[in-house]
Amino acid sequence: MPRQSKFNDPFGRVGRRQARSYEDLKSRLQATGIKTIEALDDAQHRITRLAWLLVTIVVGVTGLVVLALPPWRWLVTVFGGLALIWLGATAFRTRLHLRRYRRELEVERHDEPSDASTTNSPSES
Repeated sequence: MPRQSKFNDPFGRVGRRQARSYEDLKSRLQATGIKTIEALDDAQHRITRLAWLLVTIVVGVTGLVVLALPPWRWLVTVFGGLALIWLGATAFRTRLHLRRYRRELEVERHDEPSDASTTNSPSES
């Protein structure tokens, strides 16, 4: 069966870039020791807190510059808005990648044999 190309990504460039982005994030998470769901939850909490901090900083700096330089308010507002859109898109992609990594960790957890099944039962000895 021939591979169907997507209308919005006919050559698969976006898909390859997203796959590479996920693999990079996954390798960074594993390199920092995030290999359990609990550790991933902690990291996700820290990432969310950092994202909100960055949004607060962008809004604050944009507001201060608008107040300090009223003739430039439209340009500053546009760039502040673009920064917020970029932060939002990055946070969304990161959340999707973290959700995918969580699913992989859950599958690994269910695929591992439990300790009870690896020990010998009294009937086997």
